[in-house]
Order: sequence, then C-alpha cells, then structure tokens
Amino acid sequence: MSDDGALVGAAEGVRLQRRGRLILFCPTSPTFSFIVLSHISCQSTPLIDRVPAALLAHRGGQIIIAGKRDPAMQRISDALGAGLTWFVQGRTGLQNGAELVDKFRTRLPQLTRDRRHAHRQKLAGKPRYRLIVFANRPQSEILFWLLTDQAEHASEKWVDSSRDKLTFYQWEAVRHTREGASKPAWTWAMSTDKFANLKREIVDAIRRGPAERAAALGRESRTWPGFARVRAQREQLRRVYEWEWQRKRSDPAPPWPGQRFLQRVRTQ
Repeated sequence: MSDDGALVGAAEGVRLQRRGRLILFCPTSPTFSFIVLSHISCQSTPLIDRVPAALLAHRGGQIIIAGKRDPAMQRISDALGAGLTWFVQGRTGLQNGAELVDKFRTRLPQLTRDRRHAHRQKLAGKPRYRLIVFANRPQSEILFWLLTDQAEHASEKWVDSSRDKLTFYQWEAVRHTREGASKPAWTWAMSTDKFANLKREIVDAIRRGPAERAAALGRESRTWPGFARVRAQREQLRRVYEWEWQRKRSDPAPPWPGQRFLQRVRTQ
C-alpha cells in the first residue's frame, strides 16, 4: 500500500488508484488476481431534491434551511446554546415557504448578514436573530423557528424557552448536564405526554396483545434522533419492555435494538 492510497498487485505488476472502488482479491492461483467490482457512491440525496429551489435560494447569512430532521434539530440547539433563547415557531405549506422567509427578511434585514455582523451586534448589546427552516417534503409542509437573544421586535410574539418548550413535532428542546460537564447544554427529549403514551402502549401490548407490537415499537425507535436525553428515554423504555415481557410471557423477548450516537452533521 503506497502513501497515496494506491493498491499494487505485485504478481501482475498492475497499479490501481483506490478511489471509491471495492477491490476483491482472489487467491485461487499461485499468483494473486483482483477484480474491480464497482464504484461506490456514499453521497446522500442532494438538498435541492428535498427543498424547493425558491425556498433554498433564501439560504445564507442567519437563515438556515434544512431538508433533514437531525441537522435542523442540531442547528436549533446550536442557536439556543448561543444565547438565542427567545423564539417564535410555526408551520405552513411547503409551497408558501419562500414567501414566508422573504417576509422575515424584509422585517429583519439582519437575517441576511453573516456571523461577523452577528458577533458585532452581540458586542454592541444589540439583538441578534436567526431563522431556521425545516422543509418536510413528504408532509408537504415546513416548520420554522425564529430565534433572538432580545425579545424587542414588536411584530413578533416572543416565547421564552426557559418557560415554554420549543418543539419539533414530538420532540422538545431541554437543558441537560452531561456527566463531567460544569453546566447544562441544550439537547432534545421526547415530550412527557408522548413518552408516557409509548410506555403505556408497550405495557398494554405485552399484557393484552399483540405482543409483537411492543417489539415493533422498539425497532421503530431506532429511527429516533440520537440525542443524549432521547437515548436515555429509549433505555427506560427498554427496561420496561424487558421487565414486562419477563413477567407476563414464557417465551424470550425479541431483542431491543441499539441506537447510534448522533454526531455533528452538516446542514442538509
């Protein structure tokens, strides 16, 4: 193996660049041979395929437009962590997204400015704003959150996130102190009502049937966003599931699947 990642088949004296190709060695003869199977692409669906072009054209400055759940949720918690803890939120049809963003840009021209301008605003004690939009194409709707650190703009009915939860469907932004951390950080958790309903649904499915429904809920939960509090809630549900199954049934419980940790993801 050379430094530039090239692969050398010594017996044949052939050199291939290993750039996204899967190479299979076949030791079926005294000399090694190889087969290049195919080029492997790991690219995800482009943002333009998930967000209407008219809406995507407004992206930039302090306007963040996402077509996937996890990046949108991370950008919201980033904004809250940066001190933008006052918010307004809502939803509208996907076809109305560009018009909505344009109205916010007109009322708050600071949204079109870059991070350096926002930093200067902070140093000067002036309000900062950030607009985060999630385009949910399968549901033909957008969710939006306008956040600020100073609830002074009279045209908006600002909500204090320390008193009323900022939500993303059944998820809500919460403050959580990680082990070893000196202060809490913003993360996400399932709403209290939704979590209680799921817990009750698992217990009822195991006690009254069909028990497979409880196992199916465990499999479905793998798709939940892997934030710290969400993972903790899944662990609580797993304990309830295994305990109830052991008490009420003689057959072994189907395994409760694990969940990945959510790493930093780019906006897409």
